Amino acid sequence: MPADRRIQGFCCNYTASVSGEALRDAGLLPTGAVLERLPCTGRLEVPAILAAFEAGAEAVFVAGCRLDQCHNKTGSERAARRVKEAKVLLSELGISPDRLEMFFVGRGENEPVVAAAREMAARAARLGPVLPPAAGPEASEPQQAAAGKATAKKPAAKKAAAKKPAARKATTKKAAPKKAASGKAGAKKAAGKAKAKESTK
Repeated sequence: MPADRRIQGFCCNYTASVSGEALRDAGLLPTGAVLERLPCTGRLEVPAILAAFEAGAEAVFVAGCRLDQCHNKTGSERAARRVKEAKVLLSELGISPDRLEMFFVGRGENEPVVAAAREMAARAARLGPVLPPAAGPEASEPQQAAAGKATAKKPAAKKAAAKKPAARKATTKKAAPKKAASGKAGAKKAAGKAKAKESTK
């Protein structure tokens, strides 16, 4: 497993009995894994999950209490619902929802938290970078799809540019009445000259 995979974990204060730093110093967490302890995972909002990806995380996991052991009763339930919502948004952004997962851990259990971090590091290694320099053959399928959508938008811009000559035609049509108006004025002058000649005869 590559050592440069950045994994962001959010852990309930009642699950892991020690801090993420202690687990990392003990060599239990994958290199690049960061564990943030929260008073309750139910306080974790969807924007915070997406912000972790924006900050460079290649995988994110939430480790909350088991549903029947939640200190705040419905905290883990709320966290699971928000993780589900964030997965939908990731799919819409062209990012694999497998990069995000919810885990339920018993109180004071460090091993499941470490296992969750390792699982997400393995997923990140399998899926590759979230945003590669170019979506080529080696890019993941969601990334290629996102690149395809971006490319598909370019012809639309050409269509918008193609509409500009139409605007010029419209301008030409507007200018046409002016020519007609000047033609009428010329006709009146010609008629006046003709009348003047007749009067001199």
